[in-house]
Amino acid sequence: ADEGKDVCKSTLQKEFSLSQEPKVALFGVVSRLYNQKGLDLLLKIIPSLLQNSKSQFVILGSGDSHQERAFSEFAQRNP
Repeated sequence: ADEGKDVCKSTLQKEFSLSQEPKVALFGVVSRLYNQKGLDLLLKIIPSLLQNSKSQFVILGSGDSHQERAFSEFAQRNP
């Protein structure tokens, strides 16, 4: 089971041009981008997670234009 997980992780990292590090924590979210989903909270905590640990995030979705813009701007500042 872990081999399949490792392959999926590596594939996702390649697809989104992330460094392929097997030990890094990779978080994935597929959701509508609305505050009711708690994604505003995620935007607040991601900087701390990136600063305190090696983490990667893949967030896919559409919705509220403010949320889309906030995630897009964050991604541009933190490639």
